[in-house]
Parts: sequence; structure tokens; C-alpha cells
Amino acid sequence: MRPVRMATMAILMAIGLAGCATQAPGDPQPAAAPQYPDFLGPKIVSKLAYLDSLRTIDPCGYLDPAALDRIARPASIGADGEYNSCTAAFGTEVGPKRIAKVEFDMGMINQPGFGTPVDVNGTTIRVADAGGEFCSAHLKFDDQQAVAIRVFTAPLAPRADLCPEAIDIATASIPLLGTRPSRAGSTHAHIDTRLSRLDACDVLQTLGQGHPDLDAGGLNPWGCWFRLDRSDESTQQQIAFLRATDTHIGKGMSGDELTEIGGFPAKYLAGTGRYSASCELMVGVDAQRRTKRERITGPDIDIELIRINTTGGGCDNAKATATELVRLYKLLG
Repeated sequence: MRPVRMATMAILMAIGLAGCATQAPGDPQPAAAPQYPDFLGPKIVSKLAYLDSLRTIDPCGYLDPAALDRIARPASIGADGEYNSCTAAFGTEVGPKRIAKVEFDMGMINQPGFGTPVDVNGTTIRVADAGGEFCSAHLKFDDQQAVAIRVFTAPLAPRADLCPEAIDIATASIPLLGTRPSRAGSTHAHIDTRLSRLDACDVLQTLGQGHPDLDAGGLNPWGCWFRLDRSDESTQQQIAFLRATDTHIGKGMSGDELTEIGGFPAKYLAGTGRYSASCELMVGVDAQRRTKRERITGPDIDIELIRINTTGGGCDNAKATATELVRLYKLLG
């Protein structure tokens, strides 16, 4: 028998014997890894369940169309920036106050002392004027958070009192806050997207194993804040999902590095000096890399963007988180 055949048979016999040894009847099976979010503990599970309930909501459904029309018919209504907000943009400056847009923002902290209280049939609207550039009207959403309605003037427009419009739109939103307008199948622009349905904290199934003192949560269901060790700030990461232009993944500031995560264009910026262990990384999960000339000569392109900020561990930690997020994103189909 040739030596090669003899060596091959020996290897196969060894593999077979090893397989028999590991499959013996009655041997205990290895324990499965704890599943997210159960291994995080009841307090965190409760916080994340609350965020899950908000992720199904279309924030645009809280803007009353008739109240918006009292300013003007919006040119567009949809996501513009973070997914916890909705923007009604008028396209052109409206009226003597040159109003440009109205924004509805979820995920605000309840602040009983914020602004000036205005009573509307027993409901308190807390109003604050931001120097004539915009006015905010805050409403209690539930026991955990508030919402804000903001009315903005156009850039470089003269300062104006926008609070009457903010109060009017907030007043019309009051009866809507008891509803749950559905994100699934929403007709508002860029609301029902793959990224908007992703639970960013799902990365903890991979990253959080073996960290019994992990802390996680926040008020925004379209992102995730966590510390692998609640007492160690260097283990902190912040994830946010955004709708933005693809300029965010093009070459920008000095020190920016271009890369790819899971086949998608990405950009990261490592910290310097006392913040050298920090990193900001952005991934355009529905984007393609454009050349500098294409970016300059062509129009801005809106993309879905994952942004990760790490406090410690440098960009290696951010890349590991981004890689897992992209994997989860692709599983959504």
C-alpha cells in the first residue's frame, strides 16, 4: 500500500474515532449561548421592550395634516435625519415669517420645568423660543418620555415669533398621541425602510456575552447606547441610525479613513490626544462609493447611515460593532 493512501486512511480513522467519542449516547450537550435580550437582566430587558414598542411607530403620523395646511401644504413629509423624527418641509419659504419646515421629534426626556407652560384644555404644552430661529413645543408622550414639535424659519431669515404656530400644531397633535401610527407600510417618505426596522441593541447577542455588568438602553429605538461594564466608561458605545447624504462616507476632515464594512462604503475617524482611544465610524448600508468628481458634479444622494461612536478601544471596537450590525441588516432582506 502506498504511504499516501496509508496516511489518508489513518486520518480518516482518527476522525471517525473522534466523532464516535463526541457523539456517545448520554453525554451532556454543550449549553446554548443565552439569547438576547434575556441574558441582560430584567431591568434592561424591560427598557429594550419599551423601545421595541416604539420602533413600530411612524412619527409622521403625529403631525396633523390640517394643522400643517394652516401654514401651507407641505412639499414633503418624511424622515430627514434621525429616524425618531419626522420633517414636514414646505419647499419654499412661507409667509411673512418665512417658515421653512416643521419637525416632530420623539425620544425627548420629560422635563417638567422646561420652557413656559401653556394649558390647552387641561393638557400642558411647554414652549420655548430659540431666539426666533425656531420655537419648540413639548408634550408628555408617556411616563418615560416627551415629544417636541419645532417650527423653523428659513436659513438667514429675519427672527420671528414662531411659537403661535408651534402651539397650534402641538394642540392638534394632542389627541393623536394616544394612537400608534404604523411604520410598516407608511406612505411617508423614507419611513418604512430596512434600517428603521433593525434593533441596534441586537449586537449585544454577540458583543454582550460574558459581560454580567453590562448596561444598555436609552430613549431612542433607532439606535443603542451601551457599556459592556457599567462602571467603565471606556467600554461605552453609541449607535445611531440616520438618513443623510452620502457626503458622510466620502473623504472629509483630515484624518478620515475610507474603508468597507460588509461590502458597504464606510469612513472612520480615530480620536487624537486625550481622546485617542475613541472612534467615530459611519457605514452607508445602501450606498456606493462615489469619486470626488462625482460627488462635486452630481447631486447629493440620500442614504441610510449607521453611525458608531466608541469611547475606548479605538476603531477596532467600532469596526467589530459595524460588522455585526451590517450582518444583521442583511438578514432583514
